[in-house]
Amino acid sequence: MKDWLPFLFVGGAVSIAVLIWLAGVRAAHRRRQALAQLAESLGFTFTPKAGSNLGSGMPTFTLFQAGRNRQVENLLAGSTESTDVMIFDWQYITGSGKSSQTHIITVVAIRSAELKLPLWLCRPESIFDCMGLTFDGRDINFEDQPLFSKKYHLHGNNEARLRRLFDTDVCGFFEQHPYSYAEASGQWLIYYRQERKMPADKIREFLADAFRLHVLLKGEPEDMDDAARESQPAVSDQARDEMPPEAERQF
Repeated sequence: MKDWLPFLFVGGAVSIAVLIWLAGVRAAHRRRQALAQLAESLGFTFTPKAGSNLGSGMPTFTLFQAGRNRQVENLLAGSTESTDVMIFDWQYITGSGKSSQTHIITVVAIRSAELKLPLWLCRPESIFDCMGLTFDGRDINFEDQPLFSKKYHLHGNNEARLRRLFDTDVCGFFEQHPYSYAEASGQWLIYYRQERKMPADKIREFLADAFRLHVLLKGEPEDMDDAARESQPAVSDQARDEMPPEAERQF
């Protein structure tokens, strides 16, 4: 009997591993079905396996440069006259051998004719930032937004414009949505949570959050100088309150 014990232990471990794998496969299948139904309800197309092609015109954002074997899965895509929207799982691998790790992150990408943005990345600050061990750009801080500056690292290629763009509303958005990441350039905005594959029942809310950020960021012409900006009529709080939510208006 004792001679069989090692085989029993090995067999039990293999059985447990197979059961865990089957549970993961079934969960992924259920999520894929739910995403397909969501795409239909939104009037979007759904592509389970989209390869590594993000389409023409998409900037090479920091997220898309990480790792290897990059793949797009569970792609929901829709458009209006002025806006293209994609929701997808971005997958890539880091490390090698036994140390390799697969990362899956759900991303909302918006291309809008109403956006004219400088290149920038906004991400949560980490302990490595505090230690001065990150090298992805100088952090832009705001004296009048101490909580945002404490919680987030912002850098980009046009500090003057970013200081105008990240007003109280934009900084407040990130304060209210911890662990959020956003990157932008020109007409493109991507929004995601690091190392987070979004549950299917949270995707609609996640999309709405991305559109709220899109609304806050749009409307500043790229070449508007300070004098011209000051001459623009202010929008009253009442008028802002009467504006319909962007996501509902677009789709």
